[in-house]
Amino acid sequence: NDNGTVRAIGRCATQDLGTGAWTVCTQMTAMLTGLPMDRTRFELGDTQLPPGGVSVGSAPTTSVGQALSEAAGKLRDALHKIINDGAPSPLAGLEPAKIKLAGDRVVAIDDPGKFVMVLDLIKRSGRAYVEGMSEKSENGADDIGSDATIPWRALASLKLSFNERRMPGPNEML
Repeated sequence: NDNGTVRAIGRCATQDLGTGAWTVCTQMTAMLTGLPMDRTRFELGDTQLPPGGVSVGSAPTTSVGQALSEAAGKLRDALHKIINDGAPSPLAGLEPAKIKLAGDRVVAIDDPGKFVMVLDLIKRSGRAYVEGMSEKSENGADDIGSDATIPWRALASLKLSFNERRMPGPNEML
């Protein structure tokens, strides 16, 4: 809306040849962030995005799904770092594995009554978004620039952003 909303964007330079990978990856992005589908988007097909794997059978869905899951863990870790930056927080001191994304909130797994708003964390970061990115190829190399071959494995990023402009609705063109 015009007042700003937290949105999730999954990204990978994979492709959808009509097998439903785009839909599944959008659904996975929503599931991993806890945000509704109308506030979730998956971008694909751009070589400027994190590399995707090959299109064989359901390889894009499985490899990008795993990469999105890893990116969600990195996103949680980035939010955890902001939570523990010294400002008072009901989640301060908890280990990353003890918090989870739950839509507009980051909550304590053992006590969902303890939470911080994602929007507040994004603002505290000093940026328009907080991002997590999967960084391991199948052979364990730390990044794509280290002679890694990733024939069956994709990399992906997940970004939570605060948009101060109007975003298209689910039935509008981007």
